[in-house]
Amino acid sequence: MAVASWSAGATIAVGDIRRANARQDTGLVFRCTTAGTTGSSEPAWPTDIGSTVSDNGVVWSAISSVYADLS
Repeated sequence: MAVASWSAGATIAVGDIRRANARQDTGLVFRCTTAGTTGSSEPAWPTDIGSTVSDNGVVWSAISSVYADLS
């Protein structure tokens, strides 16, 4: 399953999934839990499943990148 990468100034809806632009050794992807517009620079992504990060108005939650977990 292809996951779009994070981008600045993007309008994000609850449930949207993005990956970090930089390589993530954790293999995690991030699901939007609070809709909004992303900031001007990529956030410092969390490294544990369930952890969250704020990105301007958007809140991302770290989730597994395993296809079965995303379905």
